[in-house]
Amino acid sequence: MTIVALMCAMAFQVNAQTTDMEKLQKEIEKKVKLADKHPKDGKMQLNAVCAILDDSLSENRDFDRALIYANRALKIAQEHPAPQDTLLALTCDRLGTIYMGKQDMEKAMDFLEMALDAYEVELGRFDPVTNGCKLIYGWMMATMRPSRGFAKIVEAMDDNARAPQEKRIQNMDEANISLEMVTELLIDEQTQRFHHALPSIVVNGKRYMILQTGFWNMERPIVGWLAQAFIPSDMKADATKEDDTILYGEDGTIKVMTEAEEDQRKILFNAQYYNNNRSMLELKDDDARMQFLNDEAYNQVLVKYHEFKAAGK
Repeated sequence: MTIVALMCAMAFQVNAQTTDMEKLQKEIEKKVKLADKHPKDGKMQLNAVCAILDDSLSENRDFDRALIYANRALKIAQEHPAPQDTLLALTCDRLGTIYMGKQDMEKAMDFLEMALDAYEVELGRFDPVTNGCKLIYGWMMATMRPSRGFAKIVEAMDDNARAPQEKRIQNMDEANISLEMVTELLIDEQTQRFHHALPSIVVNGKRYMILQTGFWNMERPIVGWLAQAFIPSDMKADATKEDDTILYGEDGTIKVMTEAEEDQRKILFNAQYYNNNRSMLELKDDDARMQFLNDEAYNQVLVKYHEFKAAGK
């Protein structure tokens, strides 16, 4: 009897779900027909998109079909911009969702950024909708590419703090864990990017890569390396137990920076930008650089560094 009761309950649940899905499909078709009947009405196109992408459909959402109506809404919004009308922002939001569903993450991020730009124009930079979406989209983007999402989350929190009191999201501080988490994702992303990179400086007219300082050496990630110099001395991580700055020359020679060269130990970088040369930054030849090495070149330098240390030089 228990088994029969369970089977009946399951059958009832399946029938209820089938009925709900049929109602949902009818609602979708109703909104799609309205959109087809009024092809120049952007809001009707967007309503069709939202219906097709209803969360209840889960894995059954038809992203290709939604894209048809989203592109229509986008075209209307771009051709007939209307202040205080969030058609463009909401359409770009839906396009971001569509391309995430289609696994095209680059396009998804592009449309999420377009949505944020549209909110700034339509509602203002300090509007709570703008900053709330910036926080949420930033996190979504961070899962795809941390460097893009990080900037949005930082900006959301900073702009919210600068916004007039009546426009602030009052509990934004409760979302500060998102800032810490995206910082961790960013550190991981950039550690991979700079995995085989070394800073280089010019000493006495010659360029050298830095292999070791008093608080870091090339066997540690370059990302965060200067943070060790910024925190109080009693908290510094003892990376090398030595104060020597070891340099690697372009000719393959290794040397310890002398006391007389200490005034050149600073990592200097300056850049200027001129409108008459828009495609280039003006840089100085003797400024610091970051040099990227391939695996083979990096390992060759690492072997020489170990040999130099072992020789006690």
